[in-house]
Amino acid sequence: MDSKDIGNVSELAIMLEFTKKGIPVFIPYGDSCSFDLVVHISNKFYRVEVKTGRSSKNGCIMFGPYMTTYDKGRNRKDVNYVGKADLFGVYYPQNQKSYLVYINEDLPKRLVSLRVDFPKNRYKRHIRWASDYEFDIQLKKLVGGMV
Repeated sequence: MDSKDIGNVSELAIMLEFTKKGIPVFIPYGDSCSFDLVVHISNKFYRVEVKTGRSSKNGCIMFGPYMTTYDKGRNRKDVNYVGKADLFGVYYPQNQKSYLVYINEDLPKRLVSLRVDFPKNRYKRHIRWASDYEFDIQLKKLVGGMV
């Protein structure tokens, strides 16, 4: 599969997760939006950018929290999604699980890490545990208005 196919699988996986929970999913027309889906939860609309998680050598699910744009001179620029989308829907093909990450200023600029395994150095502070961002856990927070 090429990268476009991999992205399509991830989008379908995230749409399926929302649909299985009875949450309406809307797909924007065209390819010029800064998000892939819109979902309607508890009388609110959320813009969702779908990412495919990949494995790191140190036991993390990694994804880039930015979009790549080009200016008129064809210079590459990485732009974050703050204000352009509300949630990252992350599909991790290795375990076939989905995760929801709220987009805010606290996310790293280059790569977001969701740790699956306990670190070898036993350092536990400032870790985003993948289990905390599992789809059902974060969805309950959205439904309850806690995010």
